[in-house]
Amino acid sequence: MVAFVCSFAFQVSNMFAKIVPNPTGNNGYEEYVRAAEIASDAEFPAYQRRLLETRSSDPELEPQLPSDVDPRDLDLAIRRKWTSRYRICCNLISVGNRKPVYDPRESIAPETTFPEMAKFKSLAALEAATAHVAFADGNSGDAVGHIEEGLMFGEKLGGAILISRLVGVACSTTLLSELDDHWPQLSLNDAHELRGFFGKRLATPPLMIEALKGERRATKSAIEEMFSKPDQVAKEWSYDGGDSFGKDMKTLAALNPIEAANLRADTEGVAYQQVDAVIGLFNGPETEWLKYKDPTDAEKNRSLASRLADVALPSLSNLIVAEARSRTRLRLAYLTASAIEFRWINGRLPNAIEEFTTPDERRDPTSGRSFSYRRDGPWFHITRENRDALGGVGVKPAPNKPDPDSIPVRA
Repeated sequence: MVAFVCSFAFQVSNMFAKIVPNPTGNNGYEEYVRAAEIASDAEFPAYQRRLLETRSSDPELEPQLPSDVDPRDLDLAIRRKWTSRYRICCNLISVGNRKPVYDPRESIAPETTFPEMAKFKSLAALEAATAHVAFADGNSGDAVGHIEEGLMFGEKLGGAILISRLVGVACSTTLLSELDDHWPQLSLNDAHELRGFFGKRLATPPLMIEALKGERRATKSAIEEMFSKPDQVAKEWSYDGGDSFGKDMKTLAALNPIEAANLRADTEGVAYQQVDAVIGLFNGPETEWLKYKDPTDAEKNRSLASRLADVALPSLSNLIVAEARSRTRLRLAYLTASAIEFRWINGRLPNAIEEFTTPDERRDPTSGRSFSYRRDGPWFHITRENRDALGGVGVKPAPNKPDPDSIPVRA
């Protein structure tokens, strides 16, 4: 294993040196980036592509296979080889999860790139694949451990800047989707463990709060660049000099220093007011989250400062929806684990949601409505009403004919 890991040092890019200029050994992000650097190996994504090809009705005639994969290998064999070869990545994630995590860059500017983010999503897929193999082998406890490590990885990414939080949400979605395929295989201990894990996450403040604080600093940098290099920004951020943003930047470039300083203060004020309003929402009751609306076109065009702030900011309403969906998904997972725990203790599935929840647990804070539980053949299905911006959010039901290799599902 040591020789194999060392060989990676000569095959991958110098991603770590670029992202972590001053390693401390006390920042879990350093382990994450080392894992991402290993995942930059050319063969890492080849396993993912091959898994997709095995499920495709139109596979490639000459697929690019990883060096240890036989063309006759089926899904599980490919997952075994992938997860065994890159197990060091899961180990690094586990080590990083047990440290404080923060972005190690000395500064974040509008032109800053984040090459590790795409690899982070691939690492979440590796954790999911490792859990899949453990479930296949009947090691549900190990599988749950990898699910939890992957979810912790996704949440710890989220404090630096919005892109980190959004990638973290994507990572969590990957792990929860894998868990959806294996709920009937959980033991009582597994269900109890996951119920506590999800409950703890739901008791903490929304992760988007810290990400927005980081985005506030990034927005300041973007506005600073607009005002320090208006001509260059107009070329880089505008399709052509004739669009509205290009015209606004020409107006900015023509201002005298006092006028520019006043406009910059106004632009920062408008941007910060919008970000702080959303942070305030996240610090308040979830029933208020989806009431937020982005500024209307009339409000954006009210002044030059408003238009410049709009360019510097992301769509904040979309961020609220992403965070609300993520927390709703955690609630559904918590309820599912609770129902499975009930099944083991009572020897049957619940007949109604009231049998395994408190009134607060079965209420969806974003809509004020109740979650819905229904028996679905030999299993069950828990959903929420989709009468708001989140749309339908649910846990995939188990197949009507359970996998014969899974634990018995008692009605």
